[in-house]
Amino acid sequence: MDLSYTGARIAVPEGTGSYAKGQAVSIQLSEINDIQCEGRVIDMQGGILRVHFAGLNSSEKELLRQWLSSQNLQKT
Repeated sequence: MDLSYTGARIAVPEGTGSYAKGQAVSIQLSEINDIQCEGRVIDMQGGILRVHFAGLNSSEKELLRQWLSSQNLQKT
């Protein structure tokens, strides 16, 4: 739903299970060179999971920044 170079908000399909604050999750960003990283759950409300990236190295962060810049997204 929302992506930055520090984390993401992800819509979780119903019946997927529950998540707890601080739980480690594995994330794959297939549109961005199949970046795979670890994240930590920082919040879960109404089917929306907020995670903070914990395992991106500096080159993956740069790829993510470049991809975000190329998307011509409106800043809010």
